[in-house]
Amino acid sequence: MEKIFISYRRQDSQDTVGRIYDHLVKRFGSRAVFKDVDSIPPGADFHELIKKKIREVDVMLIIIGSDWLNVKNTDGKRCIDDLNDFVRIEIEAALKNKILVLPILLGNTKMPDIKELPITIEAIVHKNAIRIRPDPDFRPDIKRLSRWLNKNVGSDARRAWFIALIFVTIFPLYFFALDLFVINKTDDKEKSIDVIDIVVKGLPEDRGDPDVRGSVEQSSEPPYVELGEQTVTIFENKLMWEKARMKDLDWLEARDWVEEANRKNYLGYKDWRLPSRYELLDLRKIVISNPGIFSDVNKWHWSNDNENLLEAWVVNLKDAKQETFFFNNTQNPEAKSKVHAVRLVRDRE
Repeated sequence: MEKIFISYRRQDSQDTVGRIYDHLVKRFGSRAVFKDVDSIPPGADFHELIKKKIREVDVMLIIIGSDWLNVKNTDGKRCIDDLNDFVRIEIEAALKNKILVLPILLGNTKMPDIKELPITIEAIVHKNAIRIRPDPDFRPDIKRLSRWLNKNVGSDARRAWFIALIFVTIFPLYFFALDLFVINKTDDKEKSIDVIDIVVKGLPEDRGDPDVRGSVEQSSEPPYVELGEQTVTIFENKLMWEKARMKDLDWLEARDWVEEANRKNYLGYKDWRLPSRYELLDLRKIVISNPGIFSDVNKWHWSNDNENLLEAWVVNLKDAKQETFFFNNTQNPEAKSKVHAVRLVRDRE
């Protein structure tokens, strides 16, 4: 069953959508991704099938390119204003069925102004968006999208798979150990204990002791590796971070700093970016479990996630608080100049 629905306009973004679709199919499988032409069987009622599919999916990706809002029909009117416009129907159905909606902004495309949208779909401007840029940024951007989808798509299925895995591995091991115990019960007691020790090697004797249980679950390797004096690479999600935040800037200045850092080959790399707020929350877990490897963590940090045309998300690594701050508020100059820490990150192969 499809879990990801791609909504787009062919006149606006067909080529880029094709690349996005190919990457998502490679990552999640062809049965998990729905894109009209590739997913609708011949002769099917497009209108009814779309509504049915939307009720079944976990998330809708709304691909918004530079012409998405202003594509016109044969009457010279904007397609988005037509009640029978398929893109509008798709978004309305997703919002009505409370499907998770993620706008994807292509290149430098801005989120449409709420006044430019029909009232039935204007809620999308309040949704957190992800930006997909052309090469050489396409690959890290699509990876960021994949990580977001990993957290939001098919969680029930993955949980069921994990429970099934426990049943087919742990339980047979338990009964196997029990059989060995019964078989060897009449033998030398010390020998039977040796057999059980081999079967359940590594399990704590007192399963109720939280200290013992914690020591077993703890990994033998640290969840990070330090590279030199200025970066830290996290094994778990393959992200390389600045060890110390280098700048306190407003959000627009922060995005300019990213471009400047890549242009100057900062620390030997040209693919730095601002982190998502979810990546910052993951970073906080590393900071808590491994104090001292990062500096300047007791600050609000800018993320690359903008809430709308006026606000962007910030995360406090000290207490995991999340808030939005104005970065483009012409009515409040002080809010526009609000500065927070900027800590760059890049995807590590």
